[in-house]
Amino acid sequence: MNIFEIHRRTTSRIEPFHTAYLASCLKDSQELLGKFWALATSENPDWPVPSTHARVVEEDILDDGKRVDIVVSDSSSGRLIAVEAKTTDSSVKPGQLDDYLTRLKAKYPGHKIWITYLTPFNTNNKPKGSRGQEAIKEFQRFNRDYAPSSHLSWVEVAGLVWQGNDSVWSQHVEYIRETICIEPPRKVGWGSLDQDLGWEIMRDFWNEIGKTGFQADNGVLTLKPDNNPEALAGALKLLLSSEKVRSKSKGRRTVAEGVTYEIVKSTYGQFHQQVFQLLDEYTFLGIRGKKGYGLTLPVQGVHRVVSICTSKLRHPERLTIGRIPR
Repeated sequence: MNIFEIHRRTTSRIEPFHTAYLASCLKDSQELLGKFWALATSENPDWPVPSTHARVVEEDILDDGKRVDIVVSDSSSGRLIAVEAKTTDSSVKPGQLDDYLTRLKAKYPGHKIWITYLTPFNTNNKPKGSRGQEAIKEFQRFNRDYAPSSHLSWVEVAGLVWQGNDSVWSQHVEYIRETICIEPPRKVGWGSLDQDLGWEIMRDFWNEIGKTGFQADNGVLTLKPDNNPEALAGALKLLLSSEKVRSKSKGRRTVAEGVTYEIVKSTYGQFHQQVFQLLDEYTFLGIRGKKGYGLTLPVQGVHRVVSICTSKLRHPERLTIGRIPR
């Protein structure tokens, strides 16, 4: 049993959980704090290991309510390390490091500030292909203008050995190596949803689909009477948890009159009814179609709106993930 895997299955707020746990460990162990500080600063002699009076703050609040995940400040040396952590590729935000640096300088005048970007992949732990590259490119751009900075992979942090290692830390190390920093699958598909929502989200979605007994072939679910309609809705909600979703948008709903009524009347109507109930719960979802429907989702990035699932009136037993019906 891994408590971090249980947390992943029961909530979409994964990233704060891991950063909060790391912050707690740094607070509790001066040994770990020293090793993390040395790793983050690349053992720069100008950044000696912090004193025993170093202060660790989780989610340090800056102006306008912005929060840095972890700040370690050492008043005796006038130095601090600010850690911005990501556990998925999809949560990388361009310009975020620059913004935090500006706000940190305002909050901690006179301090020397080191910025550490903690993500699944860096140049020392880089997967093949294009995935995992956004964090690397974002850090390299920032580092060109601000040298006192470093880019760590979670797997490098997991390699730190300290006397306070316990079963929970071991579980965290296991989770980092087997889930957070695992090389992404090389398959590209699902109507590009892996790029639009993040491959981690799609991995979790298809794992959930498999566990709940749905038959899937090349991105198409074949619905069967003995499948659980609520389980389908639960899996679709995983897609909505992506940090790339523009949750403040309002979805456009232009489906032809009678389409939803006709498909709900079918033998497989209970499944589609569960899909349509998501529209009541999430206002940013949209729906469109003439001879079927496509459930649409506003996202950040190249595509402003993507289709997460579609079905046609003539084949209500099929639910396609990531394509718009024609």
